[in-house]
Amino acid sequence: MARIAILTYADKVTQIQEIVRQLEQYKRALNSAIDALQRRGDAPKPASSKSAGRQRQIEAMRRYWAQKKAAAGNKRATTKSRVGGITPAGRKRLSESMRKRWATKRAGLV
Repeated sequence: MARIAILTYADKVTQIQEIVRQLEQYKRALNSAIDALQRRGDAPKPASSKSAGRQRQIEAMRRYWAQKKAAAGNKRATTKSRVGGITPAGRKRLSESMRKRWATKRAGLV
C-alpha cells in the first residue's frame, strides 16, 4: 500500500513539472509577442491618404464655422435686443380682446 502512495506522489510531481514546462513555454511566447509589438510601436506610422483627406475636411469645417460665428457676431452687434416681451400697444390690444371675450362669455353666447 505504501508503494501506491509513492507512485501517486511521483505522478503528482511529474504533472507539476509538466505544468511548469507549459507555463514557461507560454511565457516565452508572450515575451516574443510583446517584443514584436514594441518594435512595431517604434516604427513611424505611414500617413495614409484617407487620414490626410479627413484632416482637410476637418480644417474646412473649422473655417466654415468660424465664418458663420463671425457673421452671426456682427448681426448681434447691430440688432437691437428686446428686453420686454410685449409692447404697451400690444398689451392694450390684448386686454381689449380679453374684455370682449369675457363679455360674450358672461352674456352666455359662447
